[in-house]
Amino acid sequence: METQHIVLTAGEPYRPSKARDRSKAEKVAILLASLENSVAVNLLKKLEPDDVKQIVEASGKLGSLNVGDVDPLIAEFSSEFAEALGISAGSSKMATLMETAFSSGEVAKIMGREPIQEPDSVWVKFKSGSEATLVPYLLDESEQMVAVILSRTPPELAAKCIAMFPRSMSTNVISRMINLGEIAPFALKLVEETLREDFFSVKTSEDKGAKIAKLAAVVNRLDRQRSLDLLQDLAITLHEEMKSLRKLIFMFEDIESMAQPDRMKLFDRVPVEVAIPALFGTEASFREAILTSMGARARRMVESEMQGDTSKPKSETPGARRKIADTALLMARNGELELSATAAAAPAAPP
Repeated sequence: METQHIVLTAGEPYRPSKARDRSKAEKVAILLASLENSVAVNLLKKLEPDDVKQIVEASGKLGSLNVGDVDPLIAEFSSEFAEALGISAGSSKMATLMETAFSSGEVAKIMGREPIQEPDSVWVKFKSGSEATLVPYLLDESEQMVAVILSRTPPELAAKCIAMFPRSMSTNVISRMINLGEIAPFALKLVEETLREDFFSVKTSEDKGAKIAKLAAVVNRLDRQRSLDLLQDLAITLHEEMKSLRKLIFMFEDIESMAQPDRMKLFDRVPVEVAIPALFGTEASFREAILTSMGARARRMVESEMQGDTSKPKSETPGARRKIADTALLMARNGELELSATAAAAPAAPP
């Protein structure tokens, strides 16, 4: 079958000039003629043979067409399509869709408007030194959320935060940062608003006590050398808060510097099964200071278990040491003993 080609020209419109005066087949023929060939071919393939025949026959009666013949049909088709699907394309609906899909800057660019000046980005407000308050906050979040946040903070700050995490968490967060995919704009906006509220609002800026306590909990779980290095750095950026922070820092190694009466109070509270693994890997002088702080029965039990090579820590050693240090902190908070080693463990704040 020979197909009649439809030609759109800038000449006079072919009669009839109104879209409503045309048959359905003629309307379809005009719309198909206005499409790219590949799109029109794909549409034709989806039609029934009888329908294709009617469209081809109708196209033979159209002759040359003016652009004015096409526009009314497009408007009519769009209106009927939206009505059939119950679509509302009001400005409020489209604005919602645009805000969900794009940032305000992207919307302004698409619409050819000047970008609206947004508040200062929350990410640039996090400076080096913010790790003191950011890390305790991140420890309460999922590792995926931590990866999202640190991927947008300054690299130096992100590195300091990761160095303060427990080793297993550091590895997982770095892995997630490397494999982090695209984040939906609305989700990222929600994260930014939450951080701005939690860190930079007036009502939260005064809540330093809780943040210092969380920071102390982080430092207390690092190995001694890492904790001392961190405290040295923090003394520069948090010199006003260091007095409060030093009172909350206590590690197992600090027990040797405690007064003997306080050590005795502590190990009167510590179960023998916790003290034994904690002492593996300690120096003889340190171990003797602990043993002399125990009751006679507890000391005999510990010495009985520590025969042979005790130079290397056991798998339970880190956890046992942390339990003892936490017990000392709790007793100090309750006024039961003095942690005299605290001042020696933490560096003094600069003048």
